[in-house]
Amino acid sequence: MWPTSSEQIRNKLKNEARKQQVSHDDLYAAYLTGLTLDDFVLDFRLIPRFTMCLANSFLINEFFRCQKVTNGSYLSYDTTFNCGDFYVSILVGKNTNFKEEPIMPLAFLLHDTKEEANHELFFSTLKSFFPQMQKQGVKIVTDRERAITNVTKKEMSEWDHFLCWSHILRDIRFWVEKKAGTKDDRVVYVSHIRSLLNSKTEKEFSTMSLNSNA
Repeated sequence: MWPTSSEQIRNKLKNEARKQQVSHDDLYAAYLTGLTLDDFVLDFRLIPRFTMCLANSFLINEFFRCQKVTNGSYLSYDTTFNCGDFYVSILVGKNTNFKEEPIMPLAFLLHDTKEEANHELFFSTLKSFFPQMQKQGVKIVTDRERAITNVTKKEMSEWDHFLCWSHILRDIRFWVEKKAGTKDDRVVYVSHIRSLLNSKTEKEFSTMSLNSNA
């Protein structure tokens, strides 16, 4: 019998999609995915915490090949919002081989808590599978989440670490609002911080900082 309404069509699509699922148990489905995509699923654990490390070896190798050609390539690592019962942290890299410089998704961490140990496992796993990850001078941009900054500096001490400007400016706006500042206050503070971030030298930064405090 063919569906005759939009609601019946939606239900039909849902039922067909459900039939195509590997398993209706999420954890078992993840396990089966790991067995099938063993070159993509690097590590899968349930105890003491749920973690799943995923990586695209082709794109990781492509990123480091780009880095040999130009020094403009960099990595970025951030945790997304809570995706239901777990978080997703994504490691991406900028591909400087193209004019548009697209962002490549390199590796993913699925985890149920934001503990530092989860990120430590992720980066140690990547190092064991991809020795080029320990290359000197790789640039990585992160937000100011303490668990992430601690682990990247510890596990990837050979890398050059930078903080994301977008997160810094967002935090400034949030701080001004928390202090009951006006819209004009936000504009002034963000402008000053942006000028500091655009400093060409440490001396210029120090001079501008002193002038701002005067």
